[in-house]
Amino acid sequence: MAKWKMQYDQMVSQIDQMKQQYAAVTGARGMGELFNNPQLRDYLPQDWQGVYDSVKSGGYAGLSGRAESIYDNNKVYDACAGFVSNEQRTNCEAQAVKGAQDKAFALDAYDAAKNRLSQIDQLMQQINQTQDPKAIAELQGRIAAEQAMIQNEQTKLQMYQMVAAAEDRLQEQRQREINAKVLANREYTKHQPFNLLDK
Repeated sequence: MAKWKMQYDQMVSQIDQMKQQYAAVTGARGMGELFNNPQLRDYLPQDWQGVYDSVKSGGYAGLSGRAESIYDNNKVYDACAGFVSNEQRTNCEAQAVKGAQDKAFALDAYDAAKNRLSQIDQLMQQINQTQDPKAIAELQGRIAAEQAMIQNEQTKLQMYQMVAAAEDRLQEQRQREINAKVLANREYTKHQPFNLLDK
């Protein structure tokens, strides 16, 4: 009888050990939410095209936040104040502030990327602090997801750069058309060709 009791105790011990091993590799550990900051998901504002549109239509008044501060800190002289026509002045202002808006977007993206990398570092440190294989696997999955999101943000930033370059070309063309309109109103076009942007 004592022999059977000893065998029974060994079997119970083995079953408990198997349960622990099974639990170590199954189930959720909640590592997907660890150091998860949703504010770091988008490097560019959701409405960045709307910001450009407000700058294009409102000039200085279209700037906000960081871009306004950047422009104010770099402004030497208001070259647009002398324009009598609202259309000319607004277009001049839009061209004058676009660089500040681009820089503000770039700085915001840089700050978000830096914070996201810090978040990944924290996740990697967490791997070193756990002995649980399932938790380690979850953390590795989370790090892979963060890296994929960084790649996605890089793609969005590249697309933004393409749109920003196209916006520059559109503003230059708009300025040429405004200049042509002004000159046509003064009847200069009958006498000479023009390209005021080449001066």
